[in-house]
Amino acid sequence: MVGNMIRTRRWQIAGTAVLLVCLLGTSVSAGPFHGTRSKWTVGAGWNFGRGTFEDPGGTRDRFSDGSASQIRAGRMLGRHFMVGVDYQGWAIEGGELPNKDRGSLQNLSATVTLIPGSPGSALGGWYIRAGAGLGWSGKGRKEVHIGEEIHGGERLDQFGYAVLGETGYEIWVHHNFSIAPGVAINYLDIGGKDETVTTSDGEEVTVRGVDRAGFGTVQITFNVYFGGDA
Repeated sequence: MVGNMIRTRRWQIAGTAVLLVCLLGTSVSAGPFHGTRSKWTVGAGWNFGRGTFEDPGGTRDRFSDGSASQIRAGRMLGRHFMVGVDYQGWAIEGGELPNKDRGSLQNLSATVTLIPGSPGSALGGWYIRAGAGLGWSGKGRKEVHIGEEIHGGERLDQFGYAVLGETGYEIWVHHNFSIAPGVAINYLDIGGKDETVTTSDGEEVTVRGVDRAGFGTVQITFNVYFGGDA
């Protein structure tokens, strides 16, 4: 019950934040700020979303909630294209005491962004992004006992390939600063196998590997542009 309440509260926070951003965009659209995408940009954001792990035997573990983050940097090539590097990560934590289970999916990709609209037009804030690069998964478990020291537990990290697709809309709040609500989908081809790992207590345990995985997020990204006109 507590877990459901926490998940509901998280989605309420995310929904409220998106609503506030949309209202902010409406209020500033008639103001003095007309976004200009300069040569360089950096951005960071927080997200919430769903994720799936699939083991080598085809069994899927689906999670309806998780926290996520995004860090990106890019270089404009004219007014309608951008190349860059994006990091997107997603993590979930759960389990029942004394066991605390943790899982994470991460994607570091080279990206290309298409901006279909012209600056100053209604479509000027819309972007479509795609990328491919390195993907990795992490799975672990720790034993938690009230009043006792938390030990390292077991953890398995596996690496593979990843692709991403993303779309959103930049709302300008200053001539070089924007807030962008959007959605993203990440797919990871890990190809991992079950492995035996040694815990901090010296015990050997088998951790299920990750063959394929993916996560989708609703996100808000904060972007800064600099370096002169593109």
